[in-house]
Amino acid sequence: MEKTKQFLAASALLNITNVKGEAVTGVNLGGWMVLEPWITPSLFYQFLGKTKDEGVGMDSWTFCESLGPDLGNKWMRAHWNDWYTE
Repeated sequence: MEKTKQFLAASALLNITNVKGEAVTGVNLGGWMVLEPWITPSLFYQFLGKTKDEGVGMDSWTFCESLGPDLGNKWMRAHWNDWYTE
């Protein structure tokens, strides 16, 4: 039981190491290539107050479908280019 608690505590801290024992670090790019309203709500503010019949974006597909190819492409390219920086 004690080992299980230790394992869960270590997992909760994301104490991940490689074969050399060095800490492994990284970044979560969730929401970069696939839009999710809960990750980037600001992109979806423009749909507030609209009905489904008026066109509401809820993901990458419906986002571009609602805005049309030109405007959808403009928004998506801006999002991809600005999602992360050095």
